[in-house]
Amino acid sequence: MRPAEVLSLIEEASGTSTYLSSKQSAEATIRKKEQKIAEVERVMREDVTPEFERLMEEKAMFDQFKDLSERIEEKTRLYLAYDYNQLKDRVQDTQGSRKELETNIEQYRARIEKLLSDLRRAKLDHE
Repeated sequence: MRPAEVLSLIEEASGTSTYLSSKQSAEATIRKKEQKIAEVERVMREDVTPEFERLMEEKAMFDQFKDLSERIEEKTRLYLAYDYNQLKDRVQDTQGSRKELETNIEQYRARIEKLLSDLRRAKLDHE
């Protein structure tokens, strides 16, 4: 027998050949897994990461939009409340002025009636 054949028989008898074939199979599996990992990393780097960053930017813009919308709504409510109070005060002032004017009108009517009655009396006395 040749030395290579003897070596292979000794390896087979000691179980080294089984170990070596398992080792080679494991190394092949590791190489395949490393290729898959490299492919996944490439996909993450080229596709997923830019999309994720874009979505994060959109989320930040949406949060800013939502914050500004809430602030605008709050300012609008405050403005409407202020405007309402101003108009309510105007109405109250107008109603006060109206009552004052009505009182003045009644006083002038009473004076006119008095003057007319004095005028009638004066005419009667004069005739």
